[in-house]
Amino acid sequence: MTPATISEKIVVYGGNLYTTDGLPLYRYVPLAPMVKARQGIPWASQWDPYILAWVMNYTPLPETSSDSPAVRAGLKSQPRTGAKRDYLQAVFRGWPLYTCAFDSPGFALAPQGTTPGLFELVSVEEPWVRPEDSPVDGWPPAAFGP
Repeated sequence: MTPATISEKIVVYGGNLYTTDGLPLYRYVPLAPMVKARQGIPWASQWDPYILAWVMNYTPLPETSSDSPAVRAGLKSQPRTGAKRDYLQAVFRGWPLYTCAFDSPGFALAPQGTTPGLFELVSVEEPWVRPEDSPVDGWPPAAFGP
């Protein structure tokens, strides 16, 4: 599945990352400890049925860009080969980025997709999942995250 052409860029609003139309961006919080423990993370479509519908509300943000130097410095992309949502995904400081179906565009609207400890807003000051220059036997893999 390839998304439509994305002309959205990432902007900073209130210290957090958003799309240009005001959709907040999220990170999957358990990723950092899972990377340190060297645990794999299944694609969302491979999660257990009891939680699958909830996880599928978080859509991987397709590869994009930003006019902000602070964002550009940490912005990359990762392939999602083999996933149901098979396209290049935007990654900020090692955190795969997601939008949420519960949100509506508009910077003045409160983010609805925040689930403390699971999916949280991405700060422009977000620490790296692991230092970019610290190789750990090739871990994390090229693609990871729900």
